[in-house]
Amino acid sequence: VPFRIIFCSGSFPDVLERVSLVVNAFFLADIIMNFNTGYIDHDCQLLVMNRRRIAINYLTSWFPVDFISSLPWEYLDSAEFINTFRALKVSKVSRAFRVMRSLKLVRAV
Repeated sequence: VPFRIIFCSGSFPDVLERVSLVVNAFFLADIIMNFNTGYIDHDCQLLVMNRRRIAINYLTSWFPVDFISSLPWEYLDSAEFINTFRALKVSKVSRAFRVMRSLKLVRAV
């Protein structure tokens, strides 16, 4: 989305459209994986594999950021909608949160 807003004033080239679809598919797959990935409980330092607890933990932590960053913004293409989010820079902020999350995971390993 940031590339499109900055460099593509008219139509989006087909190749970049397909790349964008693939990237969004990976983000959606990441959301599904996060609902099925255990986590370490910070209180007792144990691995939690209970699906209900995993879902509650994910929904109350990174899910909102992941959900916003995986929305296909290029399909919500009205000029008013794009201008509003360009001003708020929501998509850039959500991608930045995703990068920060990745860095946090790298530091944990």
